[in-house]
Amino acid sequence: MRKIFFYIILVVLILVGMGADVFAEADLTGKLVIDVKVVNNKLISTPTILSKVKTQIGSVFSQDKLNEDIKNLYATGYFTDINADLQDEDEGVVISFIVTEKPLLKEIIFRGNQHIKSERLRRLMDSQIDQPLNFVQLKQDVDKIENFYIKEGYHLSIVKEEIIVDKDTNEARVFVLVDEGGRYRISSIKVSGNKAIDTKIILKSIQTKRDALFTSGFFDDSKFKSDIRIIKQLYADKGYADVEVDYDVEYNKSKNTMTIVLDIYEGDKYTVGMIKIKGNGVIDIKAIKLALKMKSGSTFTPYKLENDVAGINELYFEKGYISARTIPEVVFNKEKQQMDITYNITENELAYIEKIIIRGNDKTKDIVIRRELKVKPGGVFDGARLKRSKQNLNNLGYFEEITYDTAPGSAPNKKDLIINVKETKTGQVSFGAGYSSVDKFIGFVELQQRNFDWRNWPTFTGDGQKLSIRAELGSEKECYDLSFTEPWLFNKPISFGFDFYNRYRSRNLYELQRLGGDVRLGKRINDNIHIGTMYKLEQVKLGNIPYWATADHLPDVWEEEGEHAISTLQFTLVRDTRDSSYNPKSGGVIDNTLEIVGGPFGGDRDFVKYRGELDWYFTHFENFTFETRLRAGLADEYDNTNMVPIYERFYAGGATTIRGYKERHIGPKISGEPIGGDSMLIGNLEYTFPVMKNIKGAVFYDIGNVWSDIGDMGKDFKSSIGLGVRVKTPIGPVKVDYGYGLDYDPGDKKGRFHFSMSRGF
Repeated sequence: MRKIFFYIILVVLILVGMGADVFAEADLTGKLVIDVKVVNNKLISTPTILSKVKTQIGSVFSQDKLNEDIKNLYATGYFTDINADLQDEDEGVVISFIVTEKPLLKEIIFRGNQHIKSERLRRLMDSQIDQPLNFVQLKQDVDKIENFYIKEGYHLSIVKEEIIVDKDTNEARVFVLVDEGGRYRISSIKVSGNKAIDTKIILKSIQTKRDALFTSGFFDDSKFKSDIRIIKQLYADKGYADVEVDYDVEYNKSKNTMTIVLDIYEGDKYTVGMIKIKGNGVIDIKAIKLALKMKSGSTFTPYKLENDVAGINELYFEKGYISARTIPEVVFNKEKQQMDITYNITENELAYIEKIIIRGNDKTKDIVIRRELKVKPGGVFDGARLKRSKQNLNNLGYFEEITYDTAPGSAPNKKDLIINVKETKTGQVSFGAGYSSVDKFIGFVELQQRNFDWRNWPTFTGDGQKLSIRAELGSEKECYDLSFTEPWLFNKPISFGFDFYNRYRSRNLYELQRLGGDVRLGKRINDNIHIGTMYKLEQVKLGNIPYWATADHLPDVWEEEGEHAISTLQFTLVRDTRDSSYNPKSGGVIDNTLEIVGGPFGGDRDFVKYRGELDWYFTHFENFTFETRLRAGLADEYDNTNMVPIYERFYAGGATTIRGYKERHIGPKISGEPIGGDSMLIGNLEYTFPVMKNIKGAVFYDIGNVWSDIGDMGKDFKSSIGLGVRVKTPIGPVKVDYGYGLDYDPGDKKGRFHFSMSRGF
């Protein structure tokens, strides 16, 4: 009992001893602040410090405000310690902020760095001279320097900091102490424990490489960590979801080399067991399972599982169930070492479009975008139609980015479709010069607007029309062209356009000038089929036939000497299923053109001409594209009235038809000079693949011929093989091909380069 009484007395005495301060603090509440002081500050002036606090002379004392003031002073980064001393005077409260300042950083000195200059290391640091020393920032700077050394190959480098503070001035000098430890290159990379994937495949896939002719061989920790993830992904793609990758490093200090040893624990390979579908009502189970890439018995990977979930959601999206969700449930079957998968589907309601909102089109009119859409307000969110709508908008060439979003509508099953576009430049004034093996040197100037509006002064943009004014001057040709197209006449899918031109071309046998114009009409039947008609009237003048080209030897040329009027009615039928008209990777184009010249349409020449072309594209690995092209041409005069003019015949050979042969020199010739033919058949196979950024390689095979008479078509062919390079440069794309002809005539040159540079890529 006495002990308990003793402890009670002791506690009371302690509380009494503290009571003065406790009650004093309580008594200060509501009193006026009569003075505010700062103690121990040497570097930071008192007015600067007091400007950071809310407690001022004449204000009512508040403990909460004082606590906030201390927090604000700490936030300045100037101090390591802050206390507040309170004195109760008769007139009010005197507050003293007792501070311990951080030292002022006056100098950073590097020691031990022999191979990397101090200036370069200093640029890596964020610590600032004549600012309070931030110890956390300094530590980060030192770590950054050490990581930099490691990336540069100094894998055993050690970097430390030493701080010396002058107590009188509170100024700090920082010494950055570097032990470079020698520069190590990777001499070899060894792999152990791998059975499912060959060592060569692993080493080829990772970024870390040993020292070789084209690689430095220095170790980069960030790249190596990425390599570990790459290796794990390689195994995951083969069904080894539990793979573990460890590594060790062996150093040879005498040779300054290092060996990296990758130790791989592959674990078990997982395959797909039973597949179940639950919750589906709109889409049949067979259709869902058909869309799955992972089948029962195939390799299980998380990546493929994600793709299959996305594929199921895509099926629902295409039917308008944009809120449908699929949650996979994966259960490991130990007995069979398989993953049983259950796809749990929540279909939700069919969604309808309430409003279509377009954003981001500062120049392009809404109607230009809306008329390309395959979905309408009130209709279902049809995924296939939305995809086609986006493709149509991309093909306009007005936007560099197109995205879809949704917003809630007036009912749960109604949503607003939001189309976000980011416009690109559609107009340009360009000029320059180029060279090709066909046209030789040529200069050009062009004014082009692909989103033209003749009524929108002064910008003349936004209505989707196309205007082009172009002039070309060269050693072999001279052209002046004006072209205009309205793609939606009267807001219907009917195109209207016209062209005016004056074109001059020099050939070995003659000089040709064509002055004329045309009027075009076309109609889009559906997303893939377009029909069109055009009437063209031109004056053709052929002259300057060389003296050696006598009428006896070259009657085809002399027949056309002088001026002639050519009146043409043209019909076109095009089926286009390409995924993009600018950079196609799949689908194709079938283009048919029939020209009726003269006859009931007047003019000096009478013949019929047909051209057909089929292009098809296949792509794999994203940028590896295989293109096939087949072209055919037929021309014939009416009832033997006169021959098809030499400038309207078909020609082959050269950069755009059959590479490896001289331009236009495949087909009929007289005295070694090409005179063209009435029938043509050309096939091209080309495979392009990326080499590095902005550079593509190409492998091609060309075959075909031109025949004098339609009846001879297909009797003989010329073919070639070759390699090419496609380079995208700031001044335009450069295309270089080397073709080697497989069916040369005696005396012809074996193999030719074809070079061209133009403005589009």
